[in-house]
Amino acid sequence: MKKFICPLCSEVAISGYDSLKCPVCGTEMTSITGSLIARIPDRPGGLAALSQKLAEKGINITSLRIIAKQGDEAIAIFTVDRPEEALKIEGVQRADEHNLPLQHLPSLPQE
Repeated sequence: MKKFICPLCSEVAISGYDSLKCPVCGTEMTSITGSLIARIPDRPGGLAALSQKLAEKGINITSLRIIAKQGDEAIAIFTVDRPEEALKIEGVQRADEHNLPLQHLPSLPQE
């Protein structure tokens, strides 16, 4: 079974299919099984904070999607080549194990 989230309405669903349309709004849902999640500042260069932390540990981002914006932050779902190392970064969590709603997700620490 895979866990999915809708990038428009944040509806969450679990399915055995490889792709899924949101039952609420009909948008193609994003699979979050095997992905990581983090809040990033919603401003120019905001993604740089996350990518810099990953780069410092030699971790490559293999995919990334912004799935929601809340206030002055955006929520990124992403995959990397070394997820166990990425999970050691404060504010990075496993997306498929995270209990939604998204407002309970911790933010990346600001520098």
